[in-house]
Amino acid sequence: MTNFSNLLNCEIGQYLYGRHYRSWGIWKCVYNDGARASGEFICDYLSKEDAIAFVYKMNGWTKKVA
Repeated sequence: MTNFSNLLNCEIGQYLYGRHYRSWGIWKCVYNDGARASGEFICDYLSKEDAIAFVYKMNGWTKKVA
């Protein structure tokens, strides 16, 4: 699993993205007790924008329009 601090702030079932080797990985939070968290790897994307779009879609979020 990648090493990023957002995992400790996630809710179970929430999707997150982070660097994964030379691409952008997607993880689903499966455990979080406040001190430890674990995620299930879902897939990789070549671009950060595609990874962010996937996370927003899966979490039911909408992007803010400036």
